[in-house]
Amino acid sequence: MSQEKRPLHEVLSHKLIFAPIGIAEEMKRGELMTILDTLRQGKMKAADAHKIAEDHAGLPELLKSAGKIHLAQFAQEVLDDLAGRQDEKKQEKTEEVVDTVVHG
Repeated sequence: MSQEKRPLHEVLSHKLIFAPIGIAEEMKRGELMTILDTLRQGKMKAADAHKIAEDHAGLPELLKSAGKIHLAQFAQEVLDDLAGRQDEKKQEKTEEVVDTVVHG
């Protein structure tokens, strides 16, 4: 049997825990950049984004201590973005109301 599937943001958050290990390797650096960029561009509930930002708040400092200044700055930008997210309003509801008003 296959393992139970989880939301993508949970999988990426879990991978963030292990990605900095051996960060000196270029492959690990690329993997970490991919994870961070996917989280930054991904759509998720605000509560999930806030949890990821909270769980990985120490990542930028860890990267700085490893000498990865630019990567640390990018990680901080992504975590700040996640921490500041708000849930989107239901666009469909607005469209339904407009359609009802216009078309009766």
